[in-house]
Amino acid sequence: MAEAEIYTDPAGKTFLYVLYVEKVTLLDQQFDKAEVVSRWYVDSADSVSRTFALSATEPANARYCSFLVITADASDSRQRALTMTLSPADGSDHLAVAFLDLANLCHEADFKAEQVELKTQAGTVAIADLHTAAQQRWAYAPVEQFAEAYFLDPTVDTQANTLYA
Repeated sequence: MAEAEIYTDPAGKTFLYVLYVEKVTLLDQQFDKAEVVSRWYVDSADSVSRTFALSATEPANARYCSFLVITADASDSRQRALTMTLSPADGSDHLAVAFLDLANLCHEADFKAEQVELKTQAGTVAIADLHTAAQQRWAYAPVEQFAEAYFLDPTVDTQANTLYA
């Protein structure tokens, strides 16, 4: 049986980012035991975690993994506004937010760990332990370039599934 052909972006500008929120440490006690979700926003795309409970006594295990695809612009910049939020599970207003730039996250296949402060105007509400990595986008069909970023579902995308497994 012949192996399926693997395709990449011929221009080498399309990348898959893994965004993994391992845990969230609550600093603002008023949200103790709150049922929340974490959400990513980039361009017009978004991704949401499963529900998890914040705790004043120990970090909450978010274990939220997202797979983001971007095509770098003509100057090969991977600069892209990326917003991470912490929100009540019922979908009401965000509790806290972090404004990030994809260009500052890891561009290598090996994960880079960092802590991200989720804030309000009053200050830091929580700290998320974020692990990021990136690799060339590949697929079993030609890889297309898109101006807008998008998230992949690891249950239907082979590359995301391989990394998620």
